[in-house]
Amino acid sequence: MNGQQRKVNEKDGAGDSSENQMDRTKLIINYIPQFATEEELSDIFSQVGQIENIRIMRDFRTGYSYGFGFVKYAKPEYASKAIESFNGMNFRNKRLKVSYSRPPGQDMKDSNLYITNLPKNVTEEDIDKMFGEYGEIIQRTILKDKITGLPRGVAFV
Repeated sequence: MNGQQRKVNEKDGAGDSSENQMDRTKLIINYIPQFATEEELSDIFSQVGQIENIRIMRDFRTGYSYGFGFVKYAKPEYASKAIESFNGMNFRNKRLKVSYSRPPGQDMKDSNLYITNLPKNVTEEDIDKMFGEYGEIIQRTILKDKITGLPRGVAFV
Protein backbone atom coordinates (compact mmCIF):
# COMPACT_ATOMS: atom_id res chain seq x y z
CA MET A 1 0.00 0.00 0.00
CA ASN A 2 1.51 3.34 -0.94
CA GLY A 3 1.63 6.36 1.39
CA GLN A 4 -1.12 8.28 -0.41
CA GLN A 5 -3.55 5.37 -0.25
CA ARG A 6 -2.83 4.91 3.48
CA LYS A 7 -3.67 8.57 4.15
CA VAL A 8 -7.05 8.14 2.49
CA ASN A 9 -7.81 5.03 4.55
CA GLU A 10 -6.81 6.73 7.81
CA LYS A 11 -9.59 9.23 7.17
CA ASP A 12 -12.23 6.50 7.18
CA GLY A 13 -12.47 6.38 10.97
CA ALA A 14 -14.07 8.71 13.48
CA GLY A 15 -11.33 11.29 13.81
CA ASP A 16 -9.79 12.79 10.73
CA SER A 17 -8.54 15.98 12.24
CA SER A 18 -5.15 16.29 13.82
CA GLU A 19 -6.29 19.61 15.29
CA ASN A 20 -9.12 17.86 17.20
CA GLN A 21 -11.71 20.16 15.65
CA MET A 22 -15.15 18.91 14.69
CA ASP A 23 -15.66 18.34 10.97
CA ARG A 24 -19.17 19.61 10.22
CA THR A 25 -19.33 17.52 7.03
CA LYS A 26 -18.78 14.14 8.70
CA LEU A 27 -21.53 12.20 10.45
CA ILE A 28 -21.55 9.07 12.54
CA ILE A 29 -24.49 6.75 11.97
CA ASN A 30 -25.34 4.40 14.85
CA TYR A 31 -27.69 1.41 14.99
CA ILE A 32 -27.09 0.36 11.39
CA PRO A 33 -28.73 -3.05 10.83
CA GLN A 34 -26.26 -5.95 10.64
CA PHE A 35 -26.71 -6.75 6.95
CA ALA A 36 -27.12 -3.20 5.63
CA THR A 37 -24.74 -2.09 2.86
CA GLU A 38 -23.00 1.15 1.99
CA GLU A 39 -25.12 1.25 -1.18
CA GLU A 40 -28.35 1.20 0.86
CA LEU A 41 -27.07 4.00 3.10
CA SER A 42 -26.02 5.95 0.02
CA ASP A 43 -29.56 5.68 -1.37
CA ILE A 44 -30.87 7.23 1.85
CA PHE A 45 -28.22 9.84 2.66
CA SER A 46 -27.67 11.11 -0.89
CA GLN A 47 -31.22 12.48 -0.85
CA VAL A 48 -30.00 15.61 0.98
CA GLY A 49 -26.74 16.32 -0.83
CA GLN A 50 -23.53 15.14 -2.45
CA ILE A 51 -21.68 12.47 -0.49
CA GLU A 52 -17.89 12.16 -0.58
CA ASN A 53 -17.61 8.90 1.34
CA ILE A 54 -19.69 6.28 3.15
CA ARG A 55 -18.26 3.51 5.28
CA ILE A 56 -19.84 0.93 7.56
CA MET A 57 -17.30 -0.19 10.14
CA ARG A 58 -16.67 -3.93 10.02
CA ASP A 59 -14.35 -6.48 11.54
CA PHE A 60 -11.38 -6.71 9.19
CA ARG A 61 -11.23 -10.51 9.17
CA THR A 62 -14.88 -11.59 9.39
CA GLY A 63 -16.72 -8.66 7.78
CA TYR A 64 -19.06 -8.54 10.80
CA SER A 65 -20.68 -5.12 11.02
CA TYR A 66 -20.14 -3.20 14.24
CA GLY A 67 -23.48 -1.45 13.64
CA PHE A 68 -22.10 2.02 13.00
CA GLY A 69 -20.52 3.91 10.16
CA PHE A 70 -19.63 7.30 8.74
CA VAL A 71 -21.03 9.53 6.02
CA LYS A 72 -18.94 12.44 4.76
CA TYR A 73 -20.72 15.14 2.78
CA ALA A 74 -19.30 17.68 0.35
CA LYS A 75 -20.82 20.59 2.33
CA PRO A 76 -21.72 21.20 6.00
CA GLU A 77 -25.29 22.18 5.10
CA TYR A 78 -25.86 18.69 3.64
CA ALA A 79 -24.70 17.07 6.88
CA SER A 80 -26.95 19.36 8.92
CA LYS A 81 -29.93 18.48 6.73
CA ALA A 82 -29.12 14.76 7.06
CA ILE A 83 -29.22 14.97 10.86
CA GLU A 84 -32.52 16.81 10.68
CA SER A 85 -33.98 14.37 8.13
CA PHE A 86 -32.65 10.95 9.17
CA ASN A 87 -31.96 10.99 12.91
CA GLY A 88 -34.51 8.59 14.40
CA MET A 89 -35.49 7.18 11.00
CA ASN A 90 -36.65 3.57 11.03
CA PHE A 91 -34.49 1.41 8.76
CA ARG A 92 -35.02 -2.37 8.79
CA ASN A 93 -36.58 -2.35 12.26
CA LYS A 94 -33.76 -0.23 13.72
CA ARG A 95 -33.86 3.46 14.56
CA LEU A 96 -30.85 5.21 13.05
CA LYS A 97 -29.01 7.68 15.22
CA VAL A 98 -27.36 10.37 13.10
CA SER A 99 -25.01 12.96 14.60
CA TYR A 100 -21.78 14.79 13.93
CA SER A 101 -18.67 12.65 14.19
CA ARG A 102 -16.29 13.95 16.82
CA PRO A 103 -12.52 13.57 16.70
CA PRO A 104 -11.10 11.24 19.34
CA GLY A 105 -9.44 12.76 22.34
CA GLN A 106 -8.80 12.37 26.02
CA ASP A 107 -11.50 14.90 26.88
CA MET A 108 -14.15 12.62 25.33
CA LYS A 109 -13.23 9.48 27.28
CA ASP A 110 -15.67 8.55 30.04
CA SER A 111 -17.97 11.41 29.09
CA ASN A 112 -21.20 9.38 28.69
CA LEU A 113 -23.34 9.41 31.82
CA TYR A 114 -25.88 6.72 32.73
CA ILE A 115 -28.73 8.27 34.70
CA THR A 116 -31.44 6.24 36.40
CA ASN A 117 -34.43 6.86 38.70
CA LEU A 118 -35.63 9.72 36.53
CA PRO A 119 -39.32 10.61 36.62
CA LYS A 120 -41.35 8.69 34.04
CA ASN A 121 -42.44 11.98 32.42
CA VAL A 122 -38.89 13.30 31.88
CA THR A 123 -38.26 15.13 28.58
CA GLU A 124 -35.13 16.01 26.61
CA GLU A 125 -35.65 19.63 27.71
CA ASP A 126 -35.61 18.48 31.35
CA ILE A 127 -32.32 16.66 30.73
CA ASP A 128 -30.88 19.79 29.09
CA LYS A 129 -31.83 21.90 32.13
CA MET A 130 -30.44 19.35 34.61
CA PHE A 131 -27.09 18.74 32.94
CA GLY A 132 -26.52 21.67 30.56
CA GLU A 133 -25.04 23.89 33.25
CA TYR A 134 -22.12 21.44 33.61
CA GLY A 135 -21.02 21.64 30.00
CA GLU A 136 -22.11 21.28 26.41
CA ILE A 137 -24.42 18.32 25.88
CA ILE A 138 -23.37 16.59 22.68
CA GLN A 139 -26.09 13.99 22.82
CA ARG A 140 -28.83 12.75 25.12
CA THR A 141 -31.01 9.69 24.90
CA ILE A 142 -34.01 8.89 27.04
CA LEU A 143 -34.73 5.16 27.00
CA LYS A 144 -38.35 4.35 26.23
CA ASP A 145 -40.49 1.29 26.68
CA LYS A 146 -40.74 -0.54 23.34
CA ILE A 147 -44.44 -1.27 23.76
CA THR A 148 -45.83 1.92 25.30
CA GLY A 149 -43.23 4.39 24.00
CA LEU A 150 -43.14 6.03 27.44
CA PRO A 151 -39.87 6.97 29.18
CA ARG A 152 -38.41 4.19 31.39
CA GLY A 153 -36.74 6.58 33.84
CA VAL A 154 -33.29 5.99 32.35
CA ALA A 155 -31.17 8.27 30.16
CA PHE A 156 -27.68 8.64 28.70
CA VAL A 157 -26.11 12.10 28.50
